[in-house]
Amino acid sequence: MVAWRPKWAAVAVVLLLAAAAGCRKGGEGEAARELVVARAGDREIKAADVYRGLYPQGRPEDAEVDADAARRVVEQLLERSTILAWAEDNGVDVTDADVEGRLGLIKADYGARGFASYLKSQNLTAEAFEETVRDDLAVEAAIEVAVVEKVSVSYDDVVAYYNVHAADFEVPAEFHVKQILTDDKARAEEALAKLEYGATFEEVARELSISPDRHAGGDVGYTALEALPPEVAAVVENLPPGRTSGVITTPYGFEVVKVVGVREARRRPLTEVRPEVEDLLRTEREEELYARWLEELKKSTKVSVDDKALAEL
Repeated sequence: MVAWRPKWAAVAVVLLLAAAAGCRKGGEGEAARELVVARAGDREIKAADVYRGLYPQGRPEDAEVDADAARRVVEQLLERSTILAWAEDNGVDVTDADVEGRLGLIKADYGARGFASYLKSQNLTAEAFEETVRDDLAVEAAIEVAVVEKVSVSYDDVVAYYNVHAADFEVPAEFHVKQILTDDKARAEEALAKLEYGATFEEVARELSISPDRHAGGDVGYTALEALPPEVAAVVENLPPGRTSGVITTPYGFEVVKVVGVREARRRPLTEVRPEVEDLLRTEREEELYARWLEELKKSTKVSVDDKALAEL
């Protein structure tokens, strides 16, 4: 089974609650005694499911339920239930090996004691949690089949996007800068004097600068002008490589800077940005298809919310 892509922002909200909240079909032991706040087909969402979504680490005794937050959780769980119903109807398969593999990762993340404490805080049995994990995998597999596998991005798509959004790939000029920063103008002028008498910039920076980069001889590395204080940027922009400035007054103190080199402004080539553009286009298309697919599922699934029950949470 192919894993669902977690990079989807639009889908992630459905699954974020998955490890904490389990929607169960009606009539299953203790769950049948819990207050039903919503239904999607034959699946019921209980008050306990909503609490788990609201309080993944366990509900504090004095916690007051935020009505808007609770409704958002219910909506997310309804989406989850709707997708699970589709997975059942379409024979989406989740194997025991899949479940064991995911459980192993979760338990390793929590640690043995942490996992046991989590189950206790959520009033969940190990069996109920395993069923929730199975549902998680079914949701992921359903999205893979219904959405991910149906989306493609061609080279022509990438080229068209690159040409239309050329400005997004412009990289401004970058300047390799070294600096000596002092909190006293006289100390900055002393630094200038030492430089004029032959001391290296690196030596003076280590001796007189108060900036953390003094240990690297004042080397800031390559930086865009926008990342520099405006007073410094105005000087750096017009300072030829190899030259040192005079004393520059800034809100941070008094600086002497040296431009070591310049990288001219450029546009990142298609060969460099192609993977980024492909990911961006794929994500956009997956999210759009997911939204349309989910909307169709909602039309074909009987969904209801008991506002009175929800208000009693």
